Amino acid sequence: MKDILISETKKSRLIFEKHSDEISSVFCGGFPTGSCGNVCEILAHWLAMKGVKDLVVVTGKRGKLSHAWLEKGYLIIDITADQFSDGPASVFISTERSFHDSFSDEIQTYQPSLIDNSFLVYPYNKFSEFMKI
Repeated sequence: MKDILISETKKSRLIFEKHSDEISSVFCGGFPTGSCGNVCEILAHWLAMKGVKDLVVVTGKRGKLSHAWLEKGYLIIDITADQFSDGPASVFISTERSFHDSFSDEIQTYQPSLIDNSFLVYPYNKFSEFMKI
């Protein structure tokens, strides 16, 4: 399952880099900057469809900056960390927490649910079309 998580996460980063405006200029435009929460929801749903279960979205603040990423147990999955000058990588899949722990203000964790965020259904469908190519 970890191989699927890694390969699909890396592929999704490339898709967002190339097609974020086509997926949704409103919710993913300017990727990776300012799109981390929406991208987490889309990626979590895609990974769940591939069999990766028990993902949660984590959000936090560092001063006036906010950030969102996925976690599966102790594993952090983040494809937007490079929007920050101290971000560890464009695709970050690791248990190393130092960067993410810096967003410790107002930390929240929730179950991703594309159904609850129906505004992301169309962007998800566009994203999934690109992922299938």
